[in-house]
Amino acid sequence: MTNAAKHGYGHQKGGMVEVGYAVDTAKIEVSFADRGRGYSPGAPAEDGLPSAGLAMLRGIFDELTIAPGPEGRSEGLVLGGGTTVRMVKRVKPKAGP
Repeated sequence: MTNAAKHGYGHQKGGMVEVGYAVDTAKIEVSFADRGRGYSPGAPAEDGLPSAGLAMLRGIFDELTIAPGPEGRSEGLVLGGGTTVRMVKRVKPKAGP
């Protein structure tokens, strides 16, 4: 959520971040969506360094999707159209007695 506020809206005030989640016996899914300036996966970071945050998320979650537009719906990158980040962690069932 911090990244959505920091990178999506920069110094603008009043931006919204939508948070969604779903939990079932097989997985936990969390998503964050903003309507900020958008994200281009091929663009270098502002400081020119690789993103440690994305590498960390890829190490923790089984699925990580970063898509342009709210809810990841877009016909391609639309700067200013927002970004949706979706993370899924599969859950291992507890062993029975």
